[in-house]
Amino acid sequence: MSANEALTLEPMFTNSGYGSIETHRAFLKAGWGYVADAHQDGVIEYVTVMDGSVTVQVQDQMYELQTFDSIKFNANQKHGYLNYGSTPATLHLVMIYTKTTY
Repeated sequence: MSANEALTLEPMFTNSGYGSIETHRAFLKAGWGYVADAHQDGVIEYVTVMDGSVTVQVQDQMYELQTFDSIKFNANQKHGYLNYGSTPATLHLVMIYTKTTY
């Protein structure tokens, strides 16, 4: 759960080392947002909205995603998720670490 309790993250799969991958299911409360710190270099993040709608912010760019829309971005920059709707949103997050992470 995020510090402001806006985002609940459920790890699904993790694998460490070069080419490692993490998958998470995330639940974002209605009317809330979550800002993530930049990950280390070499992390690529994929986000799919499974239910609801979410605005994904990558640096100063805003992307409006609806159910089943996806986005891919380099996660070594500030990014966040905003739910302007009146219902919770469900996200599927995949992080791929293209560099050794030991």
